[in-house]
Amino acid sequence: EVFHSPGCAPALVEEARRRHTDLPSDCEIEWMEGRWIRESKQRLETGHVVATFTDITDIKKAEFTALDNHRRFIALIDSSPDGIVVVCDDRYVLASPRAAAMLGWDSPADLIGLTALDCIASDQRDAVLRHRRELIDSKGGSVHGRVNMLRRDVSELPVSYWMSPVDWEGRAALL
Repeated sequence: EVFHSPGCAPALVEEARRRHTDLPSDCEIEWMEGRWIRESKQRLETGHVVATFTDITDIKKAEFTALDNHRRFIALIDSSPDGIVVVCDDRYVLASPRAAAMLGWDSPADLIGLTALDCIASDQRDAVLRHRRELIDSKGGSVHGRVNMLRRDVSELPVSYWMSPVDWEGRAALL
């Protein structure tokens, strides 16, 4: 039996019935006054149903905040007049539209996965590697340098860069 107050939407009642019969079930429910509830149900061998309800409002608020921060971060990267890339495990994992355009690619997605050192003039790769080691040894800060990047058409583009260590999905990376 489903308890509902008068005026409760029939679709809501039907969804509650479905969650009670299609077991086990786990769901997150946006509740009244901005509260969120995680509902978990399972049927016991006796045929009885055990349900647990957990207030997850604080978790959902943190998720929404993280999502909002991510959207603002991407908007900042996408609107920057400078080319911005993140390199992790020597591969591009993030690139701004400006970085892609500067290097002759159609979109940032075209850069993702490319080996970063392959996009640097071969005679300057050692200097970039030295800067990377300096950052690792210093445990922070940033390093400035100039290098010729290789565009998609293999022409060289002189750039000035600042390299800073960042965390990328729990791994060490360079911005």
